[in-house]
Amino acid sequence: MNASELRTDWDLYDGPTGTKPGLLPRESKPGELCGLLSEKIKILSAGERIELIHERKDKGRNMLSCLDDILDQNGYGSCASEEAVQACMMIRAFQGLKHIKLSPQSVYPFVNGGRDNGSNIEANWTRIREFGVLPMEVWPRGNGYRKQPPQELFDEFGVKSGEFYDVVGSDYKEQMATAMLLNYVVGYGRRGHALAGFEMIDAYRFWFAQSYGNWNGGGPIIGVGIDDLRRDVYQGYGILALRSVRDDGTSREPKKLSVSEPSYEIAPQYQEAV
Repeated sequence: MNASELRTDWDLYDGPTGTKPGLLPRESKPGELCGLLSEKIKILSAGERIELIHERKDKGRNMLSCLDDILDQNGYGSCASEEAVQACMMIRAFQGLKHIKLSPQSVYPFVNGGRDNGSNIEANWTRIREFGVLPMEVWPRGNGYRKQPPQELFDEFGVKSGEFYDVVGSDYKEQMATAMLLNYVVGYGRRGHALAGFEMIDAYRFWFAQSYGNWNGGGPIIGVGIDDLRRDVYQGYGILALRSVRDDGTSREPKKLSVSEPSYEIAPQYQEAV
């Protein structure tokens, strides 16, 4: 995926014609479905975050370099499924696993109640943790939002995520920032749309990926932007942080599949943020 420019002002970005918000509020209580991130990590101060950002740049290894594909919900209300799958794909890339495009359509029918009426972040992340997500080659987009893949496909080809953690509390913004600097991908939402935050730019601003694919909307845009912890993050949709795939064999490479090459290139004028 090539782009000559990234548009980073979310307030000017309403999405392509035909898109619809599909993110529903969280339903579970904090810590009900997973552990609390605040009990897992030490929260970094703004100064410590800046220091770590420079260290990551110097080492040339961060999550922005792991964005191999931008998913496209293509008119469905499946943004929460897209965001969860995007997080899994980025974690795999960061760990050096082969790039295999995964299918949100193998998750969405299990969490939308049989209608294209959206879903919430927690339902998607829980589904992928417990049952996995199928490669796009096994379960293409054309299967729609109702048809559920059989369990046999998940048994053979499913890719499960690692454990995720709940980001709650008065210091949730500091938790988010710290998590992204410790190689977590953070699922959150705003304006009824699910997003995957993945890399801090400075003490407060961070890169996010969303699921409108390579829409140009009158100008060259790809599905990446910048949000600001001081104004752009809301707890009502739930915030979850995913760090790594499991080490118990569930992160195996899917069988009998070709492996695609990464298709994402960062625009030159934004290389300084890498």
